[in-house]
Amino acid sequence: MVGGFNHNFCYKEQTYHVQTEDSGVKKAAITTLLYSGGTILARKTSSYSEILDHAELNAEVEVRMKEQHKQMMRDLKDGCFDDRLPKTAEQPEKQPEKQPEKQPEKQPEKQPEKQPEKQPEKQPEKQPEKQPEKQ
Repeated sequence: MVGGFNHNFCYKEQTYHVQTEDSGVKKAAITTLLYSGGTILARKTSSYSEILDHAELNAEVEVRMKEQHKQMMRDLKDGCFDDRLPKTAEQPEKQPEKQPEKQPEKQPEKQPEKQPEKQPEKQPEKQPEKQPEKQ
């Protein structure tokens, strides 16, 4: 039986815990868990029963454990578990995406007919006011 691996991993301003352990040759399984607080967010279990007669069993199990452990951390970093993560003040609840309404096909716009330009109305000329003559 190979000892386990534990890592705390920060993602989106939260700390998550990844734990990988070997169940021993009776069960011949490697289990990796992703935790937030005490809550399990994800679990990956893989069997190694096909290599029980391998001469370097412990070394091979350790290689598989390391890879499975790293893959869980990569999946977290890549957003594979975002739908399971606890909501925080900085991480508002994601609204479902609204499907765009199908728009009718756009018809070519008609150009308005040109109207003859309107000439400004002529104002009658203003006559200068007559000043009373000084005597």
